[in-house]
Amino acid sequence: MPLDTQLNNEAPKVYVFPSKIMELLALVRLLAESVGCEKYDERIEPIRSGLQPDSIRMLGILFGFKSYGLEFTELVLRFKMFDNVELFIDTIAAMDETDFLYGFFGDELTREEILAVKSGAITIDKLKERNPSVAYSSDAIGIIFYDTKNFRSGFLRLIDELDGDAFRKRYLSMSQAYEESLSRLKSELGIMTPLDLAQAIMGKKFRRVSDYESFYFIPSGFIHPPQIRFFNEKTNILIYNLHVHTFEEVHPAGEILDAIKAIGDRTRLEILRVLCKDMMYGKTLSDKMNLNTATISHHLNELKQAGLIDEIKVKHIKYYKTNIEHINKLFKGIVHYLMK
Repeated sequence: MPLDTQLNNEAPKVYVFPSKIMELLALVRLLAESVGCEKYDERIEPIRSGLQPDSIRMLGILFGFKSYGLEFTELVLRFKMFDNVELFIDTIAAMDETDFLYGFFGDELTREEILAVKSGAITIDKLKERNPSVAYSSDAIGIIFYDTKNFRSGFLRLIDELDGDAFRKRYLSMSQAYEESLSRLKSELGIMTPLDLAQAIMGKKFRRVSDYESFYFIPSGFIHPPQIRFFNEKTNILIYNLHVHTFEEVHPAGEILDAIKAIGDRTRLEILRVLCKDMMYGKTLSDKMNLNTATISHHLNELKQAGLIDEIKVKHIKYYKTNIEHINKLFKGIVHYLMK
């Protein structure tokens, strides 16, 4: 089982590998999400049935969390610890309480807000009112803030207990499935950018993106739902179900048809050719193409909606230029769509 495969030596760096720690966190989520169920997933029943009462109670607490304990992924990202469970536990246990809470909540809370809640300067209800993204039950968030030491130690004991014979046997049994999933994903990375592949896995365009320095793609045999994304300004991590066999572009047919329709007009195709060479504003392009400004505006709008040109505003003037990068992706997407 490969521990680390770096596919790109230039930014953004792309890492594709299974992670023992992420599988444990995915297992925690699956167990916590199942609290109160009469019947458990057959994958986790042998593991769940052997847990101590304290661990069962911790799962009940995590049931009140919006990600059922998968929030600890923020700390995995911070320390870049993916496989050494013992070191991960020791590192989290040694953290200052404020630092631990800041890492746990990621970008959702500032250190000042954390200190204000800890000191009693603002209430939990006021915090949730200010930060709707902190979507935890009041009891759960109260435990996190006012009983941080016991919450953290209880969670780490749960991780330590889960990392037993039943989990390790299950983890090793998935070795071949990991290999096959990694092979499929690496193949997709040969024709798709990391961001495009991440969006394809999630099945949607991201509203929040950044100039990521690194992408992590981690297959999981326990993750539920089938794919989850965590990210900050520098790093994007995708945890996806290792049994997914294909990664399709987001609405590929619709995007391809829109683009083909846009360039199916000879005038728009010529506009693309002209704007490949020079960035122009509407009046200059109108004169060059010997068309009135209303006609040029119509064609530019069609091309812009299809993502084939970029609009660049300089002071009060709008300039246009062909989006070569998008066109290259489009042609790759056409080949990928036809060959899949």
